[in-house]
Amino acid sequence: MKEVTLLVPDQMVALIEQWAQYVPEMEIAVTSDCLSKDGRDQCFRRAVQELADSRLIRRSRDYAWIMIAIDQGVLKDVEAFPSHQSYIDYLKLLDVRELPSRTTLFRAYSMTEGTYPQWRFSDNPKQDEALRRKTIVARFASAYMRAKRAFETGNETSSRK
Repeated sequence: MKEVTLLVPDQMVALIEQWAQYVPEMEIAVTSDCLSKDGRDQCFRRAVQELADSRLIRRSRDYAWIMIAIDQGVLKDVEAFPSHQSYIDYLKLLDVRELPSRTTLFRAYSMTEGTYPQWRFSDNPKQDEALRRKTIVARFASAYMRAKRAFETGNETSSRK
């Protein structure tokens, strides 16, 4: 069996549930609302803070890897940012210190080739640095999803373990 996640309009939920009744092998595992904008912001803030606390984010350029991954669709419920400045403004709104500049983001974008997690970097970093850049994205996605689960269940204190 395979698990498939669907995002459907509210008016389609009843139809999907009826469909599941007629397919004996089908089971609806979870039904939940998508996060509100405020919920996404809280989860994003917690994920960024977790990476900063663990010192995985070492310099302002490290925020670029998160933006690039979001632009590539790594987090399905976080929309791509329309510009580098809008991302900087968003991080500022979340009280992130050591914000990247537009130039920093532009340079990171221009040196990143391919799609995550098969990124290649034209600045030819050592293998451990290339891995660290990719790890920032993996850890951010994990921290974001942990915060999201905690937010959805109302158990927000468990999201920062």
